[in-house]
Amino acid sequence: MDRDTAVVRIQDGLGFRTDLAPKIVLRLQEAQRDLERGKTLPYFLLSENQSLTLTANSNSIALPTDFLRRAPLVPRFTVTGQSFPQFLHWKDYTDGLESYYTARTGAPQIAVLRKSTILVFPTPSTGYTVTWDYYKRASLLTTNITNDWLDDNYAPEALIGEAGVRMARDLRNKEAVELFTAMRNSAWMSLFKETILQEVDTIDYRMGANN
Repeated sequence: MDRDTAVVRIQDGLGFRTDLAPKIVLRLQEAQRDLERGKTLPYFLLSENQSLTLTANSNSIALPTDFLRRAPLVPRFTVTGQSFPQFLHWKDYTDGLESYYTARTGAPQIAVLRKSTILVFPTPSTGYTVTWDYYKRASLLTTNITNDWLDDNYAPEALIGEAGVRMARDLRNKEAVELFTAMRNSAWMSLFKETILQEVDTIDYRMGANN
């Protein structure tokens, strides 16, 4: 559904109001920002197989503007003439500096996540295209669009419920708070279960399967 349809749904839950659209839009934006910080991120925000450009003689890559959090799968790159990728294992900044002093160059071996960049060590002497997965920020609902949170294939009630709770509290509407709380909690439970099921589907539980 698009943003305006979500607004109508929230107004319905507030007693079929029709005069609250601008405020509800702000609550949707507010709720999205909150849901994307400090919480388990839903699977639909995972951006897979994205490319980063690592230039020769530089160990810094700018993070994408929509970056939220790194995914479990480590970054990887393929050296010319090889088919199997090499992996960049995540380390902290101190480990990077202690293990690979700045004068050393060669194929990168570790990656360090900083505030706005990814640093690799050692500094590569040639350029590489690095592939990685990360959780991304959904498009903010500043216009009447359908973003990942409102996609009917996922669970738009998670965002609608959270925004509805905030709006209902502002209006001191206890019945609406209960209605939207139940909507939000049910949607989040479904999202959590779906995320777990997708993770389990990638694991082979046969003895020796990973040997």
